[in-house]
Amino acid sequence: MKLLFISTEKGWHGGEEQLRLLVSGAAAAGHECRVATREGSIVADRLGSNGATVLKLPRAIRGPRSIWRLRRAVQKFRPDVIHANDPHGLSLQRTATWGLSVPARICSRRVLFPIYGTRKYRAGCDRMVCVSHAIAAVCRKSRIPDEMLAVVHDGADPARVRAGDGRRGRASLGLPADVPLVLCVAQLAQYKGHRYLLDAIPAVLAKDPRAILALAGDGPLREELSTQCRALGIDGVVRFLGYRDDVPDLIRACDVFALASPEEGLGTSVLDATFAGRPVVAADAGGIPEMLRDGAGRPCGWLVAPRDPAALAQGINEALATPDERARRVALAQEWAAAEFTAATMVGRMLEVYADVLG
Repeated sequence: MKLLFISTEKGWHGGEEQLRLLVSGAAAAGHECRVATREGSIVADRLGSNGATVLKLPRAIRGPRSIWRLRRAVQKFRPDVIHANDPHGLSLQRTATWGLSVPARICSRRVLFPIYGTRKYRAGCDRMVCVSHAIAAVCRKSRIPDEMLAVVHDGADPARVRAGDGRRGRASLGLPADVPLVLCVAQLAQYKGHRYLLDAIPAVLAKDPRAILALAGDGPLREELSTQCRALGIDGVVRFLGYRDDVPDLIRACDVFALASPEEGLGTSVLDATFAGRPVVAADAGGIPEMLRDGAGRPCGWLVAPRDPAALAQGINEALATPDERARRVALAQEWAAAEFTAATMVGRMLEVYADVLG
């Protein structure tokens, strides 16, 4: 198949990492792939350095020059599938291909927010691929026809995180091996729920005053969260790490991985922690339970009530204090993730969606 992917994002988050895995996997399977994205964006640089053929669109990606350049590329390349990786990409695809014959038009949906105005999706794509069943349920409530929906879970590369070095990660933080380390890897944004995690830390310290919380990631709430730490008197035990390129080392270094997001479409950082053999404590919200309960409904981690710092603290304390139960849940999580959430599984299922639409 000839596959054309569209990404309009400037930065690099979970959706862009999934695009990288998808393009790489589809190319390895023998399909011809091209990616249309902003000139000078992180997406263009990283996918280009990864060997992908990149069509660079103007930085003003919603303008007429982008539309015209994409339209000419479609006419020349004649893709079997155009896959918009984000909502703005779908709008661009819809405008640029007006009147052209495109055999299969796909868009990805990664967020739990309701869709207000479904016409863009009904008219602009043949299949909406949701990264969790929770997102698909929201789309149905937004009156997206069921026959337009498909669920393909995001995937992670087990080898990437298993290549991490826990000792190196602790050394980078200046922590000895016996200090309990709770780690969260997430953008410092409202929907990630960091404020609930910070509110939980005093109760964690009450059980073990040596505990440290490390927050890997940056974002608009950095100053607000720092102020909250000072108000709680925990600024000495919370480390704001900012953007890190050694996340596998940090995950291998932690004792518990925590994610407090009350509105998470899926949350692939949970998968990284799982493949690294680390216990996960997370909010029972959105698509997170799809990773932390296996096909038989058994707990693969600690799911706690969303927006509830006390429940979050209890989960973290239990994970730290119960090594046998921790090992049992980690083993179940790894078995479930290997069956359902690898990058290879994601790529294979996405290619099946393309073939189904083309068929």
